[in-house]
Amino acid sequence: MTHRPPSSSHALRRCQQRAISTAAVDAALDWGALYRQRDGRRAFFLGKRAVDSAAAKGVNLHSYQGTAVILASDGTIVTAIRCSDPRRLRRGSPKRGHHSFRRQAESSQYNEQSGPTAHTVR
Repeated sequence: MTHRPPSSSHALRRCQQRAISTAAVDAALDWGALYRQRDGRRAFFLGKRAVDSAAAKGVNLHSYQGTAVILASDGTIVTAIRCSDPRRLRRGSPKRGHHSFRRQAESSQYNEQSGPTAHTVR
């Protein structure tokens, strides 16, 4: 086990609210996969692959699977979450089509010259 970095008050509050134990945080930091984020933060995700790797070495982390710990650029623990999809940890990456879909919906609902478009029922 490595030395655990200091936790922010936000991280302590979130761990308590989300029932994430200090053992789960330690497991994610020790065994989790590293995801670097654009703003210098680092996320450690304890997924199935990491749990299986630990099990092969005799360490049971099954109950902590899905735990993610986010560290600030200075190494402070910012927050901890439970998630099944590590793609959620890619902070700063644009969501494809999200804004263009909204614009398309708005433009199809309102025609610039005549106001709202009329829909006919067949």
